[in-house]
Amino acid sequence: MAKNSMKKDLRLRHKKKEKRISEAAAKEARRAAFDNAIREDKARRSSFYKILRDACENPLGYAFQPTYTQTSVGLFAKAINDKKFGANERKSLSHLIEVCRRSKLVEYTQQNDYINGLVNLSKWWWMWKDNPDFWSPKSKNIDRQFASLARHLLCKYQVPAFMDKVWYKIDSENELYQEWFINLGQGENIRKQRFLPIELTKKMGHHFLEAPNHFTVKEAIRWGQVKGVGGDHRTALGVLSTPLSTDFSNNEFWTSVIRFFIDNPMMDTNQYGPICDYIRNQKFHDRGQIYVDNELVHLGPTQPNFSMHRRDPNVLLRQVEDWHRELREMPRFGTMREDCSWSSCGIPGFIHKGKEEINEIVEILSSRELYAEGEIMKHCVGSYVDSCKNNQIAIYSYRRIDVSGIHHEATLEVRISDRTISQARKKCNAPLTAQDWSKIREWINKVNLQISKWIQ
Repeated sequence: MAKNSMKKDLRLRHKKKEKRISEAAAKEARRAAFDNAIREDKARRSSFYKILRDACENPLGYAFQPTYTQTSVGLFAKAINDKKFGANERKSLSHLIEVCRRSKLVEYTQQNDYINGLVNLSKWWWMWKDNPDFWSPKSKNIDRQFASLARHLLCKYQVPAFMDKVWYKIDSENELYQEWFINLGQGENIRKQRFLPIELTKKMGHHFLEAPNHFTVKEAIRWGQVKGVGGDHRTALGVLSTPLSTDFSNNEFWTSVIRFFIDNPMMDTNQYGPICDYIRNQKFHDRGQIYVDNELVHLGPTQPNFSMHRRDPNVLLRQVEDWHRELREMPRFGTMREDCSWSSCGIPGFIHKGKEEINEIVEILSSRELYAEGEIMKHCVGSYVDSCKNNQIAIYSYRRIDVSGIHHEATLEVRISDRTISQARKKCNAPLTAQDWSKIREWINKVNLQISKWIQ
């Protein structure tokens, strides 16, 4: 009995020993994999820093190499090759690159916004208030690291977080916003900045500074305006879901439209977009020219004196619906709806073949197709002919094909300037379902589009 007990103890000890050995081996393997990953990361980062330093010295060698043309390195080199980028800018950029070795801002990816950010920061080297060597990242979040660096270099006072995005692109518009960023960081008032699209009151300026972090600068300005004239959170978000979020032309009139929305708080915010489309068409859309008794007559807008003064919301909604119904008719030649076509915006469509159905996204390239889409979907997409012709937007039709025929599921509006889906509607302006988005996202990922935060 004692002998059996002894054998049992030995077996247990042997199993425990084997378990300890296997655990130690697994721990050693994990440690080796971690150390190897760290070595590879350091080697990759070191190699990338060398490429960036070389690009500072010889930008032409990287700006036009096929390997780098469409990558962050190629864009980096092209920016340095720009005539505005002189010796002081290159010296400052090299300094920033060295400082950023202690962070993860400079990582080799196809498109790295933070590299653009460093290029833009170096252009303002003469405004730096502090030495970059004294900066160190206090967060592992890369967005916060860049925000911290920008404020260390340029700011004495707090700047809204949504303005950090102005450093991520290299263009003239963002260069202006960078100037605003620096001035706000030095304590200036937003109301005193150059080239503001609208005049801001003190209250509007206050709400501008408190705009949510995911806003763009233009959206924050419109947000501040709506809140400043008495609009609530719901109304402001509704206005931002319309083209007014980025379009500040004819501001005095559109301010009256915003006040109309504020004065009618029970109106569904989903109606803001169709109402703005209707007003824009009636007041600003030029219908072209026609011959009357052998004389060329310029038609102009349908209602050039359209006003929001004492306008009844219920009557306006009926007028919008009547206009939609009119747009759903087929175009009539020789009138304001002359048939026309335009070239593709360059963003390809999409087709997915399943077992029982086919899903496709097709770009609409003529006014006839656009009116037909509006007739089928019962919305006002037919009013976007001029915008499509002027290459401002592109309209796509999402369709499902099965044994019963072709089913039009949704209409998508793509803003070409920033490759963003700015509107997406089903029949009668209904929002898209989760199932619709699951199919559309395949196309979005394939052609590198963005989705506006106001339509999801």
